[in-house]
Amino acid sequence: MTNELEKSSPKELLKEQRKNAAKPLLWIGIVSMAMAFAGLTSGYVVSRSALLQRESWMVFSLPEYFYYSTAAILVSSVVMYFAVKSAKNGNMANAKTALWATLFLGIAFTILQLLGWKALHDGGIFFTGASSNTAGSWVYILTLFHLLHVAAG
Repeated sequence: MTNELEKSSPKELLKEQRKNAAKPLLWIGIVSMAMAFAGLTSGYVVSRSALLQRESWMVFSLPEYFYYSTAAILVSSVVMYFAVKSAKNGNMANAKTALWATLFLGIAFTILQLLGWKALHDGGIFFTGASSNTAGSWVYILTLFHLLHVAAG
């Protein structure tokens, strides 16, 4: 007996192979991103604990923009969930609206992150240079990584 895929055209076979590869690749991407965020978080924690002991860790409050950007990206995740659900249910009008809302929230996140950087800079917290501090540099690095993650999404 021949397999159904063997009877398929090369185009259909390629489509089926791509479909079968998509889910494992998605999981590899998710795990890779989780590992990258875990690595950055670990680096921050280790740096903070080492420098707190030497009293060279700068303690400062995050600008409010970062809290607003967190809210924007969380809401965008919920809206994206509804976009996917709507598309699966065949409601393409709602899916399209939700996708536009997700894009808008992603742009708002980016703008709020940039405003947060400006507030840090205006407050004397720099990424690099003679006036920089490790604590401030970590904030810039972590928020930059979030921006790259959103841009890739």
